[in-house]
Amino acid sequence: RCKRVRLPKDFANKVLDLEMDIQMRCEFNTIEEIMKLYSAAVEYYEIHDKEKCQYYQEKLQDLMVKPEVLEALQAKESENMSYISNGRKLSGHNHSMDGKLSSSTLKEIKRR
Repeated sequence: RCKRVRLPKDFANKVLDLEMDIQMRCEFNTIEEIMKLYSAAVEYYEIHDKEKCQYYQEKLQDLMVKPEVLEALQAKESENMSYISNGRKLSGHNHSMDGKLSSSTLKEIKRR
């Protein structure tokens, strides 16, 4: 049976809120959340509406080239590298997502 893709409830408002948050203060968690929403939209509209699919692909690509987004992503990566190089134990906490984008989000970006 085929997996049914759905957009989150209140999708449009969530996207608008996150886009405004990124304009005001570009933080890693906000970037990650909007990327998840854009990726969900691409997956959803790939089946339902090719034009909207293309729109969200472009939104995702545009996001990834914004200097403030790149800076926030690099800062998070540096923070994680510093955390690891300081010899702190990684056990007891799942660090697989710290400073990294989910594998599905990265696959979506690479597909572009």
